Amino acid sequence: MSGRTRLLHPDFFIDTELSGLGFGARLLFAGLWCFADREGRLENDPKKLAVQIIPYDIQQGKIRIEKLLEELTPQFITKYQANGKNYLQIKNFLKYQRPHPHEKKSMIPPPKNLRNVIT
Repeated sequence: MSGRTRLLHPDFFIDTELSGLGFGARLLFAGLWCFADREGRLENDPKKLAVQIIPYDIQQGKIRIEKLLEELTPQFITKYQANGKNYLQIKNFLKYQRPHPHEKKSMIPPPKNLRNVIT
């Protein structure tokens, strides 16, 4: 899946909740928005996400993406399983994004309940 054009509100950079995260986690969070589908869901595949969002830092061994995903969980993203696969749901995605009307509908099932959420 290729990335999508998404908009970040200027307040993203001064958000007090996000300010508690490290720089790498904030950058990853912004990048997740670009690779999420129209519902704010994407596969939880750390290696793939690293190549898509922070490839140069991963190559140089500067960042561990699993640690960054943990920083974002559970306040900003939800980890869950469905049909034997691992996924991420960006919380409040549709509150801040207006996907293009012709963007393909999500093929990823939503998190159904708290029992399938990975903490």
